[in-house]
Amino acid sequence: MSLPSFIANTPAPVQPPIINNGFWPDLSVQEFEKAYRIDESFDAAKRLARLEQAMRLTNAELHQQFCDWARRGYERLSEVPQEDYGEKKNLIESYKTAVFAKAMELMSNRYRATDTTMHAIPRAEAQEKVADQYLIEYREAILMLAYPQGSFSSVELI
Repeated sequence: MSLPSFIANTPAPVQPPIINNGFWPDLSVQEFEKAYRIDESFDAAKRLARLEQAMRLTNAELHQQFCDWARRGYERLSEVPQEDYGEKKNLIESYKTAVFAKAMELMSNRYRATDTTMHAIPRAEAQEKVADQYLIEYREAILMLAYPQGSFSSVELI
């Protein structure tokens, strides 16, 4: 006869924020995981590494916009005039979206199945489509930051 057992569901430890360069906002690992429903199938250290890599890539891509805002005297993205949506600011949310989507794209490309069965090709093609969707989300967020007045147009090729 087996005795009933109790296993406590302990919450994951809270990770400190990823410190950015001072202009761009620091990033919350928990916010990223919650926004994209990241589960434990992605190793925590690799998740963190991809998020940091995505932050560096996004910062590099937005370097010219950063320089423009810095010339105008803004020391932080939160100081740049932007629309508010409740407690959220448009440019800050666009920045987070860009970094998080880039991290998801990087993770999608890195964690493709290594299946050698006949199901491998369709699975890899599906994974490419997912990565492409994250890339589109990233590009749209970058455009929102590069052209904050909305003076851009986006075209999707079919």
